[in-house]
Amino acid sequence: MAAPDMPADQGPGFIGSDPVLPVEIEHKVDEIIIEGEIVESYNFIDYWFEDPQGRARARVYLDNPLEATIYPPIAPGKAPALDVDWSTRDAMISYLARRFLVVKALGPEGLNAIWMAAHALRAYSHRGLSLDD
Repeated sequence: MAAPDMPADQGPGFIGSDPVLPVEIEHKVDEIIIEGEIVESYNFIDYWFEDPQGRARARVYLDNPLEATIYPPIAPGKAPALDVDWSTRDAMISYLARRFLVVKALGPEGLNAIWMAAHALRAYSHRGLSLDD
């Protein structure tokens, strides 16, 4: 399936710009320490996008750099509304589809793949991964 605003197949070509750009990119590591030992470690990059409803985020965990997950905008002091239609969502998907093989989104039903490159399944199986990882 093609990303929004991107033709499904035009043959070889060049796309010169993105419909939206992140306003901030953060590389972080979260570690859970129990009794002085690191029991879990999450190495990730957050891409932050401005939206009229707040800041929207896309996260890429570096143990699986093939996929990005988008999260709805968060207004200051409020919880994210998972069931709203937000204006930058399609532009974020287009931005991420140029960089990752799979784009997932957090919604009312949980985490779901919403865009996938044609060769994504082959790339995942080549690395011993599945979309459920």
